[in-house]
Formats: sequence, C-alpha cells, structure tokens
Amino acid sequence: MQNPELTNEASGWLACPECGSTNLRATPLEGPDGERFVRVWCRDCDEQGFFEIPEFPEDAVLEDWPAETVGTLQHEWREWHQWKNRHLHPRWPGPVERWVGRLLITGILGVALLLVVDQIQLFGVILEDGAIRQQHIENYRQQLRRSPCLSPAMLHTLSNVPIRYTRERAVHGNFIQYGEAGVYWGEEQIKIHRSNFWFFGTPKTGQLVNTLIHEARHRTSPALGHSAQFHLLVNRDTECVLNQWD
Repeated sequence: MQNPELTNEASGWLACPECGSTNLRATPLEGPDGERFVRVWCRDCDEQGFFEIPEFPEDAVLEDWPAETVGTLQHEWREWHQWKNRHLHPRWPGPVERWVGRLLITGILGVALLLVVDQIQLFGVILEDGAIRQQHIENYRQQLRRSPCLSPAMLHTLSNVPIRYTRERAVHGNFIQYGEAGVYWGEEQIKIHRSNFWFFGTPKTGQLVNTLIHEARHRTSPALGHSAQFHLLVNRDTECVLNQWD
C-alpha cells in the first residue's frame, strides 16, 4: 500500500546529503506483511534514498515522526550516500601515494629477506671472513674487561681464557647454539658461533655481549650449571653492561 506523497516543507525535517537542499519529496510505503518504508528524493538534484521504518505505528503520518527517528533516518541517508560515492567514484592513489606504497612494500620485503638470509647463514652456506669476526670478538672482550658491572672473577676469566670464533654448525635440530664454554668437556677455550653475527659480518651487539657473559660465567662458576641462579647472574650482568655500552 502506498500513502500520499508528502513534501519536506510539510514535515520540516530532512536535508539532501548531495546538495544540502531541503526541497524534498517523501513517500511512506507499506510492504505486503506490514513492513513500513519511506522513499525520499531531492527535487533539485534527484538524489534518492529508501529506508525501512519499523518503529512507527500504523497510523503514523510524516508530520508526526519523532525528531530522534528523523535524525537516525538522516544519518542513514548520509551514510548510504557516502558508501555509494566511495564505490561509484573510487579515489585512486596519486603518484606520491603510489611511490610511498611501493617503498613500504619494498621495505617489508627487504626486512623479510634479511631475516631469511640471516637464518640461512647459520648453516654455514654463506661465505664469511672469520678473521674479521674474530677481531669483533676481541674488541667486545676488551670492552667487557673495562666494565664495572662484572666481578673480578669474571674479568679474570675474560682476560685469561682464549675466546675463538668457530665455523662449526650453529644449528642442532630445533636448537640454535650461540657459544660453548668448554669447561664441562675439558676444553681450554670459549667458542663463539656465527649466530652472534649478521650474515654480512656485523655483530648482533646484545646477543654477542650476552653470549660472552654467558660462557664466561660457565667457566667462572661451573657448579651453577644452567640453574636459576646462573641465569639471574647472566641477565643482571648483561643488562648492566648493555646500559653502559658504547
């Protein structure tokens, strides 16, 4: 069933979301099962909207619509208009936005590739300069020896126990090895694995410092093993050293 057409001047409520005009036509409609709708269109630009209004009683007329419901209808019409324009007239990115997007994608892919290659190098399939890495280790050792964070016993270990870079495989199953103290099987040296370095040879500062302190603590306090006390001491010393690292 279709009710008589009413104008916006009669009801004094809606504004067209396209042109802002209040010169509108509104036609209340009723569906076959009693559903209530309203069709609204603008006389100036022909913008249209069609909405369900189930909250109104059967004898309600346009002039009697509550202000709150009219506000909701205006909001729905505006949202529908914006959604329609977004899909009918999409805004394509300009040259600057396209380049920013490309640079962002390139950056993400570059970081992902860096991490993948860094994991591959743990298997020793990438060429490396062991002498340069050994020099990095010596530089870190000398800086640790000057740190006020370490006990005299730890400083003695770092000064007197040989520390060597090793090309031995750093991956064992699901386990990545960073260093070996050697104290538990009679070796007189500390081994540092390639997992402490990026594939291009630069040390991972936090990791290498932690490994050196970790292995030096094993040689200084072998009875601690990997106990909670051992990890507490290693974490404390590492945090202190890194806070003062150059």
